[in-house]
Amino acid sequence: PAVLGGVGTAVYSVGFPLLGYLIARAGRRTGDGGNATREGRARLLLKSYREDFWYWESLEVLRKYLLTSVVLVVAHDTLLQVYFGLFVCVVSIVIVARHQPYASTLCGRVQMLCLAQLTFTYMSGMLFFDVGDTESDAAGGLGVLLVGVNLLVFVVLGGGLCVAVGGAARDVQAERQAATKLQAIQRGKMARREAKKKKEEAKAASRQASKE
Repeated sequence: PAVLGGVGTAVYSVGFPLLGYLIARAGRRTGDGGNATREGRARLLLKSYREDFWYWESLEVLRKYLLTSVVLVVAHDTLLQVYFGLFVCVVSIVIVARHQPYASTLCGRVQMLCLAQLTFTYMSGMLFFDVGDTESDAAGGLGVLLVGVNLLVFVVLGGGLCVAVGGAARDVQAERQAATKLQAIQRGKMARREAKKKKEEAKAASRQASKE
C-alpha cells in the first residue's frame, strides 16, 4: 500500500501538472499552422489566461496539490504545518498580484479573494494554536469569524457568476443586434443595386424604343 500510495502521489503531483503543461504548449502552437485538434484539447486550459501565461493552469494544479495533499503530511498537528500552508498561500497571492495572468479582470479578483480567504484561514489556525483550551470564548469568536469569511467568499463567487452570466447574455444580445443590423444593411445594398439595375434596364429599353 505504501508503494502504491507513493506512485499515486508521484503521478498526481508531477504527472497532472506536466500533462497540462504539455497539452497547453501543444495547443498554443496551433496558431503557427499546428493541428486544430490540439487546439481543441487545450482550449479549456488556455481560455482563462492571457496569451503569455498559457502555462498557468499547470501552476494552479501544483498549488492545489500542495494545499490539499502535501500540507496534510508536513509536521502533522503542529504550527509548522500551518506555516507551510500559509507560506504557499502568501507566495501564490504575491505571484498572482504581480503577473495578473487571468484574461478576465473578474476572474483575477475572485482568485485574489479566494487566496486571501485561504490565507486568513491559515492565520486563524495559528491563532487557534495560541488560544488553547482555556479561552473557549475567544476561540468560539474566531470560529464564527472564520465561518463568516468563508461564507463571504461563496457570496462573492455567486455574485461574480451572476455578473459574468449577465455580461455574457449582453454580449450575445449585442452580437445578435449587430448581425441583424448588418443583414439590414446588406439587404438595403441589394435593394439599391436591384433598383439601379432596373432603372438602367428601363433606360436601355427607352433608348431602344426611341431608335425603333
